[in-house]
Amino acid sequence: MERKKRLERVGVIATVIPFLSGASSFLQNGKILFGIIFLMVGLINLAALFKEKFSFLDDRTDLLISFLNIVAAAIAARDYFDSGAVYLPYVWVGITIFFVGLFIFQMWKYRKNAEKNVSKS
Repeated sequence: MERKKRLERVGVIATVIPFLSGASSFLQNGKILFGIIFLMVGLINLAALFKEKFSFLDDRTDLLISFLNIVAAAIAARDYFDSGAVYLPYVWVGITIFFVGLFIFQMWKYRKNAEKNVSKS
């Protein structure tokens, strides 16, 4: 497996872990809706590990996953701020900012590839 794919897999796994652990935390605290959202986002990210096996998954899928990651991370940050946690909200704000940057990069890459495909036609 080439280096880029290995790095991508590590990134996806590093994304799945906080979302699934967050889902567990939310569910244990009785925040069922947030727990379900986190569980779904975690499982969707986990499914992204196998996207090369599914032909219908493309760059737009990556954009959707990044958007879901932004929403879930922002929910976590807001919830931890509301609950009075000291440092954890800032961790989730940082994660949200990271995902916003990733979304912008993926959008740029998607548009660049789309323009290249249009010019070939």
